Amino acid sequence: MKKITLMVVAVFLIAASTAVAGGGQEEPATGGKIMPTPPGQLPIVNEKVTLTAFAATRPWSDDYSYEGNTFSKLLEDTTNVHVEFTVAPSQEASTKINLLMASGDYPMVIFSSGWGMSEVALYGQQGTLLALEDLIDKYTIHAKRMFVEYPYLRAQAEIDGHIYNFSEINECYHCSVSRKMWVNKTWLDRLGLAMPTTTEEFYDMLVAFKTQDPNNNGKADEIPLAGGYKGVWNGTLDHFLMNAFLQYNPDRMSVIDGTLQVAFDKPGWKEGLKYIARLYEAGLIAPETFTMDRNQLKALGENPGIEILGAVPCGAPHLFTEIKGERYKMFASLPPIAGPSGERHASFNLPIRWNVKATITDKTTLPEVAVRWLDNFYEEKWILEQIWGREGSEWRWAKPGEIGLNGKPAIYTTMISWGEQKPNTTWNQIAPTYRTAAHRLGQTSTDEWDLEVILYEGSAPYYDYAPPVDEVVPPLVIPTDVASEYNELRTVLWSYVDEMFARFVTGDVDIDSGWDGYVRELKNIGLDKFLEIAQAAYDSKYK
Repeated sequence: MKKITLMVVAVFLIAASTAVAGGGQEEPATGGKIMPTPPGQLPIVNEKVTLTAFAATRPWSDDYSYEGNTFSKLLEDTTNVHVEFTVAPSQEASTKINLLMASGDYPMVIFSSGWGMSEVALYGQQGTLLALEDLIDKYTIHAKRMFVEYPYLRAQAEIDGHIYNFSEINECYHCSVSRKMWVNKTWLDRLGLAMPTTTEEFYDMLVAFKTQDPNNNGKADEIPLAGGYKGVWNGTLDHFLMNAFLQYNPDRMSVIDGTLQVAFDKPGWKEGLKYIARLYEAGLIAPETFTMDRNQLKALGENPGIEILGAVPCGAPHLFTEIKGERYKMFASLPPIAGPSGERHASFNLPIRWNVKATITDKTTLPEVAVRWLDNFYEEKWILEQIWGREGSEWRWAKPGEIGLNGKPAIYTTMISWGEQKPNTTWNQIAPTYRTAAHRLGQTSTDEWDLEVILYEGSAPYYDYAPPVDEVVPPLVIPTDVASEYNELRTVLWSYVDEMFARFVTGDVDIDSGWDGYVRELKNIGLDKFLEIAQAAYDSKYK
């Protein structure tokens, strides 16, 4: 099969900044005889070798070099593996790695590519990515253990019998139900209101926020509800509110009796649109919601002098307030609310699913070393070092008698809150991790306002309304001959749904008179073909 070709308008985009670190040899190792030490032993190789890698920059991590990043230095000094990184800003990473792949000038290991399993399948079947299953069986400890502890992951990972990538296992309790609504509990208390349990009570709450001066400044300056559609984790209006009208999961699809269905062409979607449009027409939703980014949303949350924000849909309160600040303490997670017909759901992600975190290309002459090195990231210490920072500074091992978030003996204690990491002391999750529920909830905290405590406690009510796991769409591997068509259909469909959601809600298009035309356009774009491809991929892997 021919390799992917891309229309390249600006060749200079291929040149991402390259960090060449001290401590390693000047040229990547080319000898094929260098072999790793036995699995679990450090260093990984007895003589220093060099791998090349691609990665996207991340908040508080924009330098992965030996000299510029304390985690990189510790990792190299411990493993004897030096890495020369090509880096790109996160917003440009997918474009740049695709250009590098098209040019043929790509590195040995690729982190944070933005690829899904379909891209991995295409590159793997071309031979650009190495098949790893035999190397995993021979040279890893943690990856092999993962497939024993979570046997269903093997089916998700395999493409035509091969495994082409390392995944990030992140059994994040709060992430599975991260489409939350955060409500200003201080305002509720001032107004003598309880947390709403239905859509009508939610409407009445927002009206009270707008008209009853809950910030006590004598001005009608309150913003009852605001979201952020640009760079705000789950900051859109649809996921929390639509789940009062129908089950609406993060990928906009569900599996009902073995059949894949989308939510956005169903009668419940129409009713949900009418409800959200009613909120907008009443002036209860900030008009800038559909164009607002994280900085703008946080500026509302931290409005100088007086609080003005009443409710926000997003994954965590630190996205619109300062961690542990006065405004941060005002907000509480609102459990799912019931719609007019009694529908009440939580948008739900599979707690563990195989995704694309790292791949090894055919450029490496040291595949055994690369596999051992990547498997090392799954070990508990390296998980904590990569994510939190330096042992003794940003985290420590738990002491006897300390209790984790789950009420069991703790594993580790974080000495900072999330987001307070020092610049370039971590890799901020660009590499594989193996964070089970036991790991995530094995964190100690004596601070009631610790973000993980708040998210853990705020997530528990959502699980009561989560769908059965077999109704959540697992990772799909789209065959290469239809992958481009599928991806294009998905992009156009999702864009059209987002556009029409905003137009319906803001009144630019009447919902009743415009609904049939909207559904027809979904068909014209190719919704049926999209579902046909997705269903075939689901049937081939999971039925």
